[in-house]
Amino acid sequence: MDIGFAIPDQLAAKVVAQLRHHGAARRGWMGIELRPKEESGKAGARQPRRSPVVSTWERTAAR
Repeated sequence: MDIGFAIPDQLAAKVVAQLRHHGAARRGWMGIELRPKEESGKAGARQPRRSPVVSTWERTAAR
């Protein structure tokens, strides 16, 4: 299963406003750890286009 991310225009507008006001965007935290792509595939095999989730943290959006 693949997971895609789309950013609604209203959220993008909020991020732009935060960048202008604070110089940085203040966003939520997903709470997952991903395995790096280079460790995901076997030697010589075609590399996957995604990184597997290794773990999730308690009391985050991932749980």
